[in-house]
Amino acid sequence: MNTTQRPVPSSAVDQASRPSRSRRRIAHVLATLAAVAAALVGVTATATPAHAATSVSGCFRSATPGMSIAGVGVQLQAYGTGGWFTIWSGSLPQSQCVSVSTPYHSGYYLRYAVNYSRFGATWYGTSPYNATPGYGAVNVGTGIVRCAGCYI
Repeated sequence: MNTTQRPVPSSAVDQASRPSRSRRRIAHVLATLAAVAAALVGVTATATPAHAATSVSGCFRSATPGMSIAGVGVQLQAYGTGGWFTIWSGSLPQSQCVSVSTPYHSGYYLRYAVNYSRFGATWYGTSPYNATPGYGAVNVGTGIVRCAGCYI
């Protein structure tokens, strides 16, 4: 026995510690159940995403120095049923950045893509990141647009 511990009569131990021991067990079991429930909810939410970003922004720049890509077509795409499909189309403004509100596309991964052909040239590229399901504003980064058939 350690000299810093004082002996306690066994009757005092039985009466004083049993209720707290039971409470600790119950608290431990409840905490474990809560952790398991939280983990199951997380797995369910990950397996079937329930929300998408409410706003997605992104920019593009040309792989060719000095080439403006303002006016080039850009699409916001969602991933579903094994492939990407377009949910919004527009043109890149002078700033070469776009932002789209997406409150109705829950459960999808989102990205911007450029796939534009004109005068025998094709501009193409995607945002470097995908917006994952969830609430809030998401920036998917600055994508690089390459041009096949452009001669500068």
